[in-house]
Amino acid sequence: MLTRALQSTGAIKPATSGSTLDGYRDANQIAAYAADSAATMAECGLVTGANGFMKPKRLTSRAEAATFLYRAIGLIEK
Repeated sequence: MLTRALQSTGAIKPATSGSTLDGYRDANQIAAYAADSAATMAECGLVTGANGFMKPKRLTSRAEAATFLYRAIGLIEK
């Protein structure tokens, strides 16, 4: 949802290629409906993964969520 909201404000643009997720060893675990948003978030730096993994099936920690929101606010303020 946040990806679409940021796109509607012009803060981010959709990912330019589907290969953005190729660098993550677990990219095949990302649901098909979420792949475009995941690629967009990775391309604009909202998410970076950890040690070559995106970890799409793992719960997000409070610190990860705070970092994500901090980065999103930074994109809006540009």
